[in-house]
Amino acid sequence: MLNDIRCAYKAREEQLASAARNYKKRMKDIYKKHEMLLIAYRSQREQILGLKNEDLDAGPSEVEFVVTDSELLSGQAQELNRLREDKACLESQLRNGLEQVKGSGEMGGDCWLESETRGKVNDGNWMELKKQMREFTLTTQEELESERGQLSSRLKVTEGQLAELQDYVDKHLGRYKEEIVRLRKLIGSEVPLNYQC
Repeated sequence: MLNDIRCAYKAREEQLASAARNYKKRMKDIYKKHEMLLIAYRSQREQILGLKNEDLDAGPSEVEFVVTDSELLSGQAQELNRLREDKACLESQLRNGLEQVKGSGEMGGDCWLESETRGKVNDGNWMELKKQMREFTLTTQEELESERGQLSSRLKVTEGQLAELQDYVDKHLGRYKEEIVRLRKLIGSEVPLNYQC
């Protein structure tokens, strides 16, 4: 009866471990799909912002839709989220600065531009600054996404190789031990009692 209980507990433990692995795998797959949606959303939002039509609402920044669960996030994903937050902060500062320029013709004291450039700022300079900031964020994000893709593919290849090597070791280790025992018998030496096959 005790053995039956142990077997039942062991089977249940294996079942729960398998379910947990499947759950984590599904969560990672969902996270990857979420990242792809965020990339598409950012791209469309940048296109809308590039139209310079004030009637169109570009929607909230992609920072509001970022996953924050630390179990799902790798170091690169956390860095990407930090860059997204920085970009959203810079965009809001840029919007505030543009509103101040349009409203008063002069920058406020809390703006991040230097005081000697405040009087020289016009819409053309702001648009150029905004364009440079957009290009910088796009190239940085593209580089990070490209590096993430390369690392992900390398990880999959490495996992495949590891599985093959583990399978090879599991299959051939027993054979090697049997061969060692057979060879020892052939040369006449006895196998030690503590030797395990």
